[in-house]
Amino acid sequence: MPFCMRLLARAFTFLVALATAPVRSVVRRRAVPKGSMVHVKLQGKIVDIDGPLPFFARFAGAAPRTSLHALTRIGKAIAKDDRVRGLLVTFQDPSFGMAQAEGVREVLEMLRKAGKEVVVHLPEGTGTAGYFVATAASKIFLGPMASLALVGFAARPLYLKGLLDRAGVEADVYAKGRFKSMGELFVRDSMSDAQHEQMDALLDGFYSSLVDGIATGRTVEKEAARALIDEGPYFGARAKSAGLVDDLCHEDEVTERLGLFDPKRAAAGDETKKTALKAGEKGILIDGHLYDAITLASELPALLSKKKIVVLPARGSIVGGHRQQEGVVADRPFIATVQALAKDPNVAGVVLLVDSGGGSALASDRMHHALVALGNEKPLVAYFSNVAASGGYYLGAAAKKIVARPRTITGSIGVVAVRPVVDGVLGKLGVVRDGVVRGKNAGLLEAGRRLDEEERSAVMRELDGCYEGFLGVVGAGRGLTREEVLHVAEGRVWTGEAAASNGLVDRLGGLETAIEEVRALGGEAAKDADIALVSPPKPTLANLLRANLGAEMGWAERALTTLGIDGETLALAAETGPLFVSPIRIE
Repeated sequence: MPFCMRLLARAFTFLVALATAPVRSVVRRRAVPKGSMVHVKLQGKIVDIDGPLPFFARFAGAAPRTSLHALTRIGKAIAKDDRVRGLLVTFQDPSFGMAQAEGVREVLEMLRKAGKEVVVHLPEGTGTAGYFVATAASKIFLGPMASLALVGFAARPLYLKGLLDRAGVEADVYAKGRFKSMGELFVRDSMSDAQHEQMDALLDGFYSSLVDGIATGRTVEKEAARALIDEGPYFGARAKSAGLVDDLCHEDEVTERLGLFDPKRAAAGDETKKTALKAGEKGILIDGHLYDAITLASELPALLSKKKIVVLPARGSIVGGHRQQEGVVADRPFIATVQALAKDPNVAGVVLLVDSGGGSALASDRMHHALVALGNEKPLVAYFSNVAASGGYYLGAAAKKIVARPRTITGSIGVVAVRPVVDGVLGKLGVVRDGVVRGKNAGLLEAGRRLDEEERSAVMRELDGCYEGFLGVVGAGRGLTREEVLHVAEGRVWTGEAAASNGLVDRLGGLETAIEEVRALGGEAAKDADIALVSPPKPTLANLLRANLGAEMGWAERALTTLGIDGETLALAAETGPLFVSPIRIE
């Protein structure tokens, strides 16, 4: 459409919106009676930002997700709305890491500082991270027969050396970095000192945040908060008597506990409550999505076209090729998207949202190269969500600024490769390997055989090159010398808080903080830019069906998942050789 036509269309839309503003204001007042509370359900996976589910995803029964960006927008609107009394948050089996738990908690704290009432209802109970969120509320309700699984955190992986020995399978592990511990699950029967050291530091940070949250939210001493954790879990009434929740109730009893008008009960014949609403004595419970839509509709559209700050997600295992499915970042579609953003004149800046423990070293480097080129054209800021470690950090090193939450898991600057050796079990089955080769190291390409010392040296040369490349990428991106990078590398994982103190992260905060950084770097062009989410091409219907129905997961991968081992990571090791990966599992 020519520019003049677009301008005329926008002018017409603006004039219509201006003319209907009084009507929309009246509609808003009627839809949001004074004293009402907004109701938000936290369900499914909590993500930092999300677009609408594609039709195919809805058809395939994809699980719902909750957007932290949308929750923040709703929270800011409530904070300024004198007709809204507060926010009710109902947990419906949400799934989030501690970094995103911090983000949800910040929204609740913001509302309380604005003088709003915040109530969290846990009809099905919750776990440790969920209760950490709930402690920011002014009141917590629990289902009468629900359990509050406040037990703390654990990092106790299963070590498989004994099992592999009995099966006649060995794992040939190559690692650069004392803390690069992925392979030790297969060659040890206990946690190494280095792994103990870094996991202690991570859990200390998580536990400290939890204790502080309970102490502040429930107004108890820190020692009492620690005792409450040690005495968990809590079932129903015991949670109330311990002071961890304020009341026990089912979903249909919440409105009455909050003193709100309930249209369903009024329809059943409660005349007192019918007249209460008419008299303006009671507010109602308003669905969060409806309130968000009403709030957005009350704003006048921009007369002139605005530029966009684009949020580019990199969520999941980093792989080569063009695989398009949930939990995977494939380099080819990602690079194509990055190159398109660099050329788009309407893009004022980009936030790279990283939630990845890494993956293929080659794919990470190719994606990083494209991001560097993007950063030369547009302001580029990285935001680290729950995990931005190893290959995830490699991507973020291309950004001008890096933002992370205090409990983000990041770092893990190192390289690892795992090679299964199955000659032992094959021999027991009567299988013999024989043939001819040309080239001293041609045997490296043979899967499953034990390597000799010269071949192992060849593999280590490959890893040395990868590691030096990783150190160089971090040094160039962060403005550090090789020695300074080595001091924070060695494959060690850090919390966002620790990374901010050692130079790996610039600022602590969430996605909104990263957007602020882009606006600051982008100047006038980014000052009033809209926020847009962009991602590589959507998965096909077939991939979505396979992902949801588990058609791609064989018995072996299901067994590995049960054991707490990331089957995708093991597949990566077989497919791509050296990995930038950090499989940290905290429960």
